[in-house]
Amino acid sequence: MRGELARRIARSGLAAVLAAACTRQGGEATTAMGSASESGGATSSSSEATGGDASTAGSLTGSSTAGAASRGTTGTTSGRTSAATTTIEGTSTGDSATGDGATGSGTTAGSPRGTTSDTHSDTSDEPGTGRVELCPPGSATLRLDLKGKVADPIAGIPIDPNAGHNLEGPVWLDGSLFLSHIRFAGGIDPAQILKYTPGQGTELWLADAGTNGLVIDPKGRLVGAQQKTGAIVVFDKYDPKAAPVPLVETYLGARFNSPNDLTFRSDGHLYFTDPAWQAASVPPQAEKRAYHVTPAGRVSPIMGHPADPNGITISADETALFITGTNGLTRHAVASDGTVGMGKRVDGVADGDGMVVDCAGNLYVTSNSSVLVLDPTLTPYPDRIAAPGATNVAFGGPNRTTLFITSLSEPEVVRSVELNVPGFPY
Repeated sequence: MRGELARRIARSGLAAVLAAACTRQGGEATTAMGSASESGGATSSSSEATGGDASTAGSLTGSSTAGAASRGTTGTTSGRTSAATTTIEGTSTGDSATGDGATGSGTTAGSPRGTTSDTHSDTSDEPGTGRVELCPPGSATLRLDLKGKVADPIAGIPIDPNAGHNLEGPVWLDGSLFLSHIRFAGGIDPAQILKYTPGQGTELWLADAGTNGLVIDPKGRLVGAQQKTGAIVVFDKYDPKAAPVPLVETYLGARFNSPNDLTFRSDGHLYFTDPAWQAASVPPQAEKRAYHVTPAGRVSPIMGHPADPNGITISADETALFITGTNGLTRHAVASDGTVGMGKRVDGVADGDGMVVDCAGNLYVTSNSSVLVLDPTLTPYPDRIAAPGATNVAFGGPNRTTLFITSLSEPEVVRSVELNVPGFPY
């Protein structure tokens, strides 16, 4: 996001994976994460670590049982790395916390540790669907061609030109693009969900949604990062008037600040960012963090992310998590049990907002009024996709080769561009 106006709002991202059949082809191509101040309060300190390191939240709605599903990939990279990069030493398993009482134990999410201060009830007894094949055969080896690609505005998004707005959280679901429409009003800005269907135009889907990021969970349900309640919630896609069902609401007894962006692994592990752009004047959480929530509901902060964690997405093979912030982009290894490693800075990305990945393992980052694309080795493509005020990205259309780009006040439009590689719906 750009400027003081942009910082008033939380955004979503990402972009990413329900479950993908495509294998990410790149190495880590990262450099050591900077100082503790750059990690947005997510680095461990022995003087601060005084309590339990995770918070039990019951069973996470709509996810399968804890532990990794059959992945179809080994979790290793192909060994390709970009030049002039180094790997941080001493990475952790990432399931340790900081700030208001947590120890850097490095144990897995399923192990009994510390205190259990939060409990959230399971709201569904449906079984998880596991891996969903989203990438067509052969798409993992496609070479992206960005030359001459121009993103054009889509007509029919009803925006009042006399007021400040932010369009965020695009997700392609059941033939339509759902997105959050945030109106700048001071305090916690109101947000509604719009539904755009090609050939039919745009409709107001939910007037008082209070959301930023929107995604699809492993059951195919619409899930949102709800700023007004500080929770991650499930919406009834068949009945928008039905009350949203919370998945996770608190950490260590307090609501989250301002959930912004989120992504799921195909076996139900949830990852989300929680800055404070839409928080109360005194944020409920002392730190601006990113979190991992296991299918059993255990909540743990993610370590080593950028300041003001913003966008978040998972790689095509689900072995790496990416997080943007006001001072860069980090890559985090994801273990088979869903735990997340210490962040490693990615070269060439000064800041960023929402992200998405495609079936060939490319990473799309909204940054500096454009979409920057990194190849599987995390080396930037020479060509960018111009998109003034870009906030987030998602793939959609009949073959999921249409890249949709939302924007913030410059002007508030949704753009689209057709690409030669299919991608993921958020």
